[in-house]
Amino acid sequence: RLRGGSRVTAASPVFPTTSCTPALGTPGGDSVCTIPAGVTGSTTFSLFTPDYVRPLIHMGDLEIQHSLTPNMSLSASYLVSRGQRLPLFPDINFNIPDPSDTVTYIDDATGTVLGGPFPFFTGSRPISAFSTIIQAQSVVNSWYNAFVLRFNRRISQGLQFDSHLTISKALDDGQTS
Repeated sequence: RLRGGSRVTAASPVFPTTSCTPALGTPGGDSVCTIPAGVTGSTTFSLFTPDYVRPLIHMGDLEIQHSLTPNMSLSASYLVSRGQRLPLFPDINFNIPDPSDTVTYIDDATGTVLGGPFPFFTGSRPISAFSTIIQAQSVVNSWYNAFVLRFNRRISQGLQFDSHLTISKALDDGQTS
């Protein structure tokens, strides 16, 4: 038996022969489902965490512009974006890896470490009827800040240009999917 307190997403596979009590997606209901006969380890199952909420995005900008001549202007802008409760979609159908089982990726040509060490998952899936169980979680937060300097010359005497310099920084706490 498979026990879960989550809902299946609209884009998820539908198992019409799955017996769940109460039915999947029932608000406040912890569904207990029986996996139908014939389901193999190539089936993907997607669900939301019980505390999943819609993401919030806050954006703002402030611009100051100054005319240098009738055809030239200089402006400075500050841009900000704040994301809260952004989605993360991990596969939760893995065994807990042994801390000594890791993998590190290295560029053969230069010997540069490209990433790692990362956990190396071995063994069968804990719930063998499903190859993957994707769980939608609303847990990631992000910040984006930018300063933009712009110099603009409107067309005059056959010459026009628009130059920008952007300095920015983006931070998040776990958007990996």
